[in-house]
Amino acid sequence: HGKLLDAMVNDGLWDIYNLDREAMLMVVDFMDYGVAIDRGYLADLNRQFYEREEELTVRDGELAGVPFNPNSSKQVADVLFRQLKLPPGRLTDSEEDFSTDDEVLKPIASLHPVVPVVLEARRMRKLRSAYGEPTLRYSAATGRAASDWPGMANTGRLPSNASVRRKGHS
Repeated sequence: HGKLLDAMVNDGLWDIYNLDREAMLMVVDFMDYGVAIDRGYLADLNRQFYEREEELTVRDGELAGVPFNPNSSKQVADVLFRQLKLPPGRLTDSEEDFSTDDEVLKPIASLHPVVPVVLEARRMRKLRSAYGEPTLRYSAATGRAASDWPGMANTGRLPSNASVRRKGHS
């Protein structure tokens, strides 16, 4: 052990070893105890995302002069590129309609006030579908996240205020 320890210290690997060891201890702790979730906080956050998305959807219709669903690519393409005559970016992969993804909409956001509102409404939908709804569905009544929860699998994290620190755990 002495030679290995000396080599690790001399090669600057001791700090990395300690960091890995601490990370492994946290993983073991997580496996043993899970992560407590404040379901009330996340339910409220989900409600706030939903309400904001609804407000933005109404605002989209006001700005465009016609109500439409900002999460419907077909409706967004029709309103922005056909009715408002904004410059379309590219066709969808199927080449049946104009693309309305972020790459297309961000560059034209300054051309009409409805475009940034569409982008924000879509962001609220993504937040709600990534964190709000799945958290309530995949967390048990005990407030523990299930290991197969897609939000954790896809992002590897929860919103910082959503996890609850328990006594004796950091």
